[in-house]
Amino acid sequence: MRAVLDARDSSEWILANSGEGTDCGRVVAGERSRSAVLPLADHVISSELARVPQLAAAHAQDDEHETKHAFCVVAEHEPVVYARVLDAEERIAWQLPRLALHTHVRAHQGRSPSAAVPLTSSPIYVR
Repeated sequence: MRAVLDARDSSEWILANSGEGTDCGRVVAGERSRSAVLPLADHVISSELARVPQLAAAHAQDDEHETKHAFCVVAEHEPVVYARVLDAEERIAWQLPRLALHTHVRAHQGRSPSAAVPLTSSPIYVR
């Protein structure tokens, strides 16, 4: 069972667990992603989900219960996609044990990947 990231100690935890390449708990992505500044959790999630070759994009959204929702957009729903996303989710949970994460797999059905996710979500990975 994963614990929810507590807002009172999240800054301390991020600073204590941030290493080289971070700036006060925020990771600066490289040129490939146009030097976007992503929160540490989004960076870890996007790095792990990028290892799923079928993934067209990933978007993230936080809810009122401090749960992070990761929306994985694929062309088609396939069993191998679910297996790889679950593997990525396990790696994320190992790296961020206090983060409550729910992953959702959505098919874009020929649309833009951003049309397959909630409007309030933010892109964290685009292939």
